[in-house]
This record gives sequence, C-alpha cells and structure tokens, in this order.
Amino acid sequence: MNTTDEIPDRWVAQLIAHERTNPTTATPILYRQFFEPLKQAVERMVRMGMPRDSTDVDVHLVTVSLLAQCAVYQHHKPPWDKLLIPPHVDREEWLARATQFIVESITSRFSYKAASAAGRQRKPGK
Repeated sequence: MNTTDEIPDRWVAQLIAHERTNPTTATPILYRQFFEPLKQAVERMVRMGMPRDSTDVDVHLVTVSLLAQCAVYQHHKPPWDKLLIPPHVDREEWLARATQFIVESITSRFSYKAASAAGRQRKPGK
C-alpha cells in the first residue's frame, strides 16, 4: 500500500533502481520475471524490422540501444536531470523531442513490410 503522496508506481521504480545498484536476493526474481521478458519482447520487435541478414549480435545491439534510450524518461530529479536535459529546455519539451527522435530512429532504421507473423529467421551471432 502506498502511503505517500507520490505517484503509485514510484515505489516500483525505486525498487528497480535499488536492485540495479545494490542487488539483493530479489534481483534474480526481478530479472527473470520482469527484465528478461521485457528485453525479449523488444528484441522480437527489433528482429522483425531488421534486415534478414542481421545477426543476433546486431539485434542485441539495437535492442540494448533502444532500452538505454528510455533512460531519458526515468531521470527527472536533480542532479540527474542535468545529465540528460539540456540547459534552458523544459523537461516536457525535452521528452517530446526525445520521443520524436527515438521514434524517427526506429521508423528510419526498420522495415516491417516483409515481416511475417512468425518473425524473421535469425542468423547465428558472431
């Protein structure tokens, strides 16, 4: 039960941040039940849009890059906001521009035209 005035999901973000920096016995559970399924879901979408000759390493690199770009949405308190948000730019304006950049990157890099319902065949990683 949330007893603070913070948004209801804030404690989840705090728990995840804590586990990333100070792993406890809960870390394997979080990894197995949250992080790995999330990565796999993003990876499936990435694989579907990448060229057929993409290796597992190529797909992994793009997947990790996309997940890392999402950090811009997490860091909103000082001093971390200064790391990601340029000086004299409103946070909401920055998030809108970052979102546009991420989406444009996805739509310019990937082609989902030929993606089948089963996804594309993967080539072994190198």
